[in-house]
Amino acid sequence: MRACCGIAGLLTALILAAAPTAVGGEPDSGELRLSADYCAYRLQGDTSNSYVEIYYNLPRSELDFQPDSLGYVAFIDFDIAVRDTEGTLIDSAGWRAGCRVDDLSVVKDREFLITDLIAEAFPAGEYMITMEAASGEHAGSSFFRMEVPSFESEDLGLSSLELAYQVSSDTLGKFIKAGHKVLPNPSGRFMQGSGPVYIYAEAYNLDNSPQADSLYTISIDILDSEGRNLRSIPPTQYRKPGESAAILTGFSIATLKGGVYKARLTLSDGSRSLSSEKSFTIVASPELIRQERLLAILKQYPRANRIGTEEDAEKFRDDIFYIATPQELKLYDSLNLEGN
Repeated sequence: MRACCGIAGLLTALILAAAPTAVGGEPDSGELRLSADYCAYRLQGDTSNSYVEIYYNLPRSELDFQPDSLGYVAFIDFDIAVRDTEGTLIDSAGWRAGCRVDDLSVVKDREFLITDLIAEAFPAGEYMITMEAASGEHAGSSFFRMEVPSFESEDLGLSSLELAYQVSSDTLGKFIKAGHKVLPNPSGRFMQGSGPVYIYAEAYNLDNSPQADSLYTISIDILDSEGRNLRSIPPTQYRKPGESAAILTGFSIATLKGGVYKARLTLSDGSRSLSSEKSFTIVASPELIRQERLLAILKQYPRANRIGTEEDAEKFRDDIFYIATPQELKLYDSLNLEGN
């Protein structure tokens, strides 16, 4: 049976873990970029409630680190509010967590996110979740609608889809599922050209009778923002471990351009099938943004294509000094003779 903690009594561990992700950071704006999302699963032995995990993360580089006797520590004050669809407050909680580092030099890495989760049993229904975080003068919030399904039916069942940055074999920690550490991506943002997007889900009420097929099938479709099918991943069959199964799969985003998409996972068991969808966003990598800016410069200043020596490069810089923007000059100064 899954373990849950009451929303009103939430208290996360003092020191949170920082983990690298595939999504690059943005310039410090004074805002704490908090991302939060959820997944709902069947709660074994409880037909009145579902098990819900609320995932959240934030950039370590935006925290307010202060020196102490062991190095540097940053404290984060969290608040969460659960409301119904009418806006009436159902429950709320506040807690403090922290992150410790030995040296401030590691904090400069904007690709490190601090990730954690809270878990609770919720009755089926729709909720409005607001989460806030503050560290020093930095503060941020995240809002999302949470639809908690009921799993009391004996029909084929499928949980929410959890999108993940990383999956690795492990057996310890709060992110362990089916013998793997599944590091969630609550923002749903993935870097263009990065590794695969992982999906974790759970199947329920598989037909495990003697006369039934011993296999179930998983297929994935990638949809654009208007619901058009862009790509279908060939179905994969898995042996049924029982009446329920953990699903751990994924898909490549190597050919996807920047934009908003949906992943639709379909579970099939004999003549029965059921689908669940999850939105995700592909963001341009820093390298791609850099290349696009370079192309813009070359288009505006065609003479840049004739640079062959350092002397040519210095002369060209003198030519564009008064008409190029500071950002263009900074980019130009970072390039080598090949434009990289």
